[in-house]
Amino acid sequence: SCITDIITPDRNAKTTNTMPFTAAIFGGAMGASAHYITNAVRKVPLSRAPWNYILYFGIGCWAGNGLYKWEERLVEDINEMRTDRGMAPMTSTGGYYLRYNVADAGKE
Repeated sequence: SCITDIITPDRNAKTTNTMPFTAAIFGGAMGASAHYITNAVRKVPLSRAPWNYILYFGIGCWAGNGLYKWEERLVEDINEMRTDRGMAPMTSTGGYYLRYNVADAGKE
């Protein structure tokens, strides 16, 4: 039924990368928190200018997505420079694994 399809995901389906969504939500939360904190520090009512919460949330979403895209472009540029120098593509650094693996890097 439709409900069991929603509750029980298909294990064979290809997983999608949720990082852009997560980055947007995190950035939005940081943006809204910035307005909350500024109102708290100024000791004004937290509900003052409520439209600013939405505005800052939107700006935070935009910044979160921009940071994600910037990181992707940075890794692609680094791997291109490493390829030009005859080095293997970067797949991890200091214990942090990137989203790309060696097999995907050669397909570009």
